[in-house]
Amino acid sequence: MTEEVSVCLPFPPSVNNLFSQGVVKRKIRRFPSRAYKAWRKEAGILLMASRIKRFEVPVVIRLQLTPKDSRARDADNYNKPVIDALVEARILLGDDSRYVKAVTAYWENPSASHGVRIWIRPAKMEGKQDALNGTERRTLADLRRRGVRLIRPSSLPPGKAMQSLIEKGYVRLLPGLIDGCPQGYAPAEVSE
Repeated sequence: MTEEVSVCLPFPPSVNNLFSQGVVKRKIRRFPSRAYKAWRKEAGILLMASRIKRFEVPVVIRLQLTPKDSRARDADNYNKPVIDALVEARILLGDDSRYVKAVTAYWENPSASHGVRIWIRPAKMEGKQDALNGTERRTLADLRRRGVRLIRPSSLPPGKAMQSLIEKGYVRLLPGLIDGCPQGYAPAEVSE
């Protein structure tokens, strides 16, 4: 998906009002408030009806908040319920920094038709790759140190590090001649 999509939702509850506390079996428990449950249900229905396809890449989200009155509010208190609704509707893969690169919220003048308009677009990731953990860094350094240009599938280092390097774009698949079976892998910066 390469284009920006837009959808309108009802005005979300503030993060300060998302959860309530109560005593359940002699322990204090936290649970979603009635207002938050009602908003999530309505938002979920509207998001499903919008038929927005899932974003498989990192995204940038812009929120235009239109309140019904001119009370002072913090814009960042309204990000969480909106992003959680997008994840719950399976439009986004997750809400952490791997999937959501930026969220910008701004206010419009109060209006009787209050709500939030959401724009979602793929993040521009030109030349940027996901960060590596320690095992992945060691595996990639070992491949570069050995000067390996072609890695046979049978000689892959053990563990998930190699698969993660392939998914993050540090190592690329060299397609095979028969039914696309992999003939090997090469560090991404090495040409064929």
